[in-house]
Amino acid sequence: MQVRAATEPSMAQRETVLAELPEWDLSDLYPGRDSEALERDLNRLAGDAEAFRERYQGHLADLSGAALSAAIETYEHLQEQSGRIISYASLVHAGDLADPEIGRFFQTMQERINAVSTTLLFFTLELNRVDNADLAAKETDPGLARYRPWLRDTRAFRPYQPRRLDAPFRRDHRRPQIPDRREGADRSRGARSPLRL
Repeated sequence: MQVRAATEPSMAQRETVLAELPEWDLSDLYPGRDSEALERDLNRLAGDAEAFRERYQGHLADLSGAALSAAIETYEHLQEQSGRIISYASLVHAGDLADPEIGRFFQTMQERINAVSTTLLFFTLELNRVDNADLAAKETDPGLARYRPWLRDTRAFRPYQPRRLDAPFRRDHRRPQIPDRREGADRSRGARSPLRL
């Protein structure tokens, strides 16, 4: 017979404690996972992101300071919408990690938001290609000047991105040739000659 310590809660007490856990009220974000508002926002976000790319891709360097400020403001709004949706999905998922339906919902939301992020990826990459002097001239516009801290942080990655946006990242998978410095090695062919004893 197993004797339980007096301070150890019983199974019924544990279930009662778990049943009384608070639940987040996420209705300020969306009414539910299958709500029309959520699907509408997802579709609108995808369409707006594609329209944004069609309008600005390849043209950022030619924009005036005011026009670039308007583009960044639109980009900011798109990012906020993406953040709202993925935040809702993350909180729903965190509320019940064991529910497979919620898990599938969270994965679907991640995939759809990632698709939007891919559509918008050109913006910061192309923005970093703008010459420093040209950007400084554009920043004389009061509207663009308010985004100066964001521009500074974004362009901090400028030295690490390819000069051409369509340039592939090339990886050389060949193993490096390590010189054989042992006595008797044939350095011209990489073969070893017999060692003399």
